[in-house]
Amino acid sequence: MFQAKVTFVLLICLYLSGCTFSPYINDLVNNPKRVEFDDQEQIYKVSYMARYLLESDERAELEAELSKSELVERWGVSEYSTLTSMAVDTHVGKIGSSSGKTIGSTVFVTGVLLGEIFDGQWDQVGQVYLPKELHGVALDSKESAESALSGLLSDRVNQFAERFDYRVSCVQMCDSLNQIFLLTTDKKSNPSFTYWPQEIAISTYVKGLKRAEPDALRDAVLGFPVAWNSDAGESLKIITYSDPHKDDKGDIEIRQREYQYVGWGHDLAELKIGREIRLAIFDNPYLVLGDSDSSPGVVYFNRGIYSFMATHRPVFVKYKLTEPKLRK
Repeated sequence: MFQAKVTFVLLICLYLSGCTFSPYINDLVNNPKRVEFDDQEQIYKVSYMARYLLESDERAELEAELSKSELVERWGVSEYSTLTSMAVDTHVGKIGSSSGKTIGSTVFVTGVLLGEIFDGQWDQVGQVYLPKELHGVALDSKESAESALSGLLSDRVNQFAERFDYRVSCVQMCDSLNQIFLLTTDKKSNPSFTYWPQEIAISTYVKGLKRAEPDALRDAVLGFPVAWNSDAGESLKIITYSDPHKDDKGDIEIRQREYQYVGWGHDLAELKIGREIRLAIFDNPYLVLGDSDSSPGVVYFNRGIYSFMATHRPVFVKYKLTEPKLRK
């Protein structure tokens, strides 16, 4: 939304006066190309992963369609019914109960899923889904799951930094779910980027990591049984700013809400380098991020940048975003 307004103002300015703009503004209005793709299964998967961008009715329709798809059939009808039955059995206190068996089969047929019930629509979404084991480490407690997630996010930031010759240091809340990183480079420019900052602050935040409820549809989409997940909606945030403000001691200034973050400087979310940061972080099936306020609407998931025109249809993510190939 911000970018759309800026673009409109800049076009008026160009028309009236032929004015020129900074590299930051030029990058901001230079949108990547949106290209349709025809992988129907992936379209359904990404739409589902970003489902909280939808209204509740469209979300329920998407889940109902997916529950009857080949994707779920390959995951196994019996497993779906068994998981659902076990969840109900746990609630009534008896394994193998008639209630559990009946509801287990009914849920599969109707697509009415167990799990978190959320009635509403988000403009931004971000969530975490972790398996029971990550990189050979068993996630058998909340502490081990949080540690693995913190390490995953830190590794992804370092991966980006190494690729583009930034030095990286964690400056706040290291080894937590609310880390703040500072990236610096001596390079004054990069031919692959219109806007190239020498300092970048990256803040990560995850809320409500907890043991996952049984949900075979979710597991079928992801391709693994989920052991831990964050809250529905926007429970994962990635905040990226260049040229962060510093105090008299030379330390970056940190803002405080329910989490800590660096919010001073230039927002990189809709710039090419901001997209590269998010591609590095979301190069796995464990994290998803979506934003309907950005221009264009965007979803990051499993090494891809996807896009959409609107959120009034259940299957709504039908595009990929492409940019000129990087030279390095």
